[in-house]
Amino acid sequence: MHLGNGIICPVTGIPMLAIAGAAAIYAYKKAKNDFSKDKIFSAAAAAGLVFALQMINFSIPQTGSSGHIIGGILLSALIGRYAGFLAMCSILIVQAVFFADGGLLALGCNIFNMGVLSCFVAYPLLYKPLAKRSKPVAGAILASVGALQLGSIAVVLEGALSGSIAMSSVWNFTGLMQMIHIPIGLVEGIVTAAVVVAAKFASSKKLSY
Repeated sequence: MHLGNGIICPVTGIPMLAIAGAAAIYAYKKAKNDFSKDKIFSAAAAAGLVFALQMINFSIPQTGSSGHIIGGILLSALIGRYAGFLAMCSILIVQAVFFADGGLLALGCNIFNMGVLSCFVAYPLLYKPLAKRSKPVAGAILASVGALQLGSIAVVLEGALSGSIAMSSVWNFTGLMQMIHIPIGLVEGIVTAAVVVAAKFASSKKLSY
């Protein structure tokens, strides 16, 4: 899911950096209103978990491709979408600067694809409605698949705008990316659901004491 500098040109990368920066400023202003000091440890732990999960790449059978979990839905469910988005920004910046996983020119695209689309689109539109109906597992799976599908479409469009993908091949690449990321989304949804349910169980036990 990570885009590198070789795929993105400045015409695409610079505007996407501006969009990502504006989203981060907006998220910061919203997060500081409802983010207390007692949530700092939870946010750090959630970010660390997602960072570790993103480092695990796995192959998709019969495609020769690989992918990894995004974690935007998980972060949003655990610490809220605004703090979750900021945590995602931090993860992607560290990966780009210290691990060469995604380049600085492509950073805006990666933040948009994995942060904005997960935290500000899939989470409120897919996860929250089902979670409010006491169906967090279904919400986690649906939102995770939706976030990865949206992100994979964005990857193709950004590659096409940068000239890395021929416009005549956009439709074929989009279909391929969708097929590749469906199983990844299902795996992420199951992992997200398991962590969210476990966190709620632990929280209810703590309150009972």
